[in-house]
Amino acid sequence: MTIGGSISMEHFGRIISEPDPPGIDNQRWVELIGQHPNLVLFQPGYGMNPFTKEPLAILPKPDTADLVVGGEKLGFMEWSQHGENEIWVSLTTLAVIPLLKDLAESLGGHFEELGTK
Repeated sequence: MTIGGSISMEHFGRIISEPDPPGIDNQRWVELIGQHPNLVLFQPGYGMNPFTKEPLAILPKPDTADLVVGGEKLGFMEWSQHGENEIWVSLTTLAVIPLLKDLAESLGGHFEELGTK
């Protein structure tokens, strides 16, 4: 169900450039995080280890960012952990897809929507 452009399920996608390699340049992505007003470096925090139920420190990586619009976190972007030169995207709203397309273009790639959870 859609309410005000937001959706109750998460949408997923990725920013890619073909062929891979070379794909998206990681260093350029890290630089863009520091320069773009809608990208905020992921902040450290704590979670829970699902096996031991003990607190677990979550440390930021330089290639992981929150997608923030109007002070509201609307998505999460991270460098692929599977060896591809691409950025994985998780969204709470479809309204930011035009922004993602602009970000992808600035990196020499394109945004590919992968579906919903």
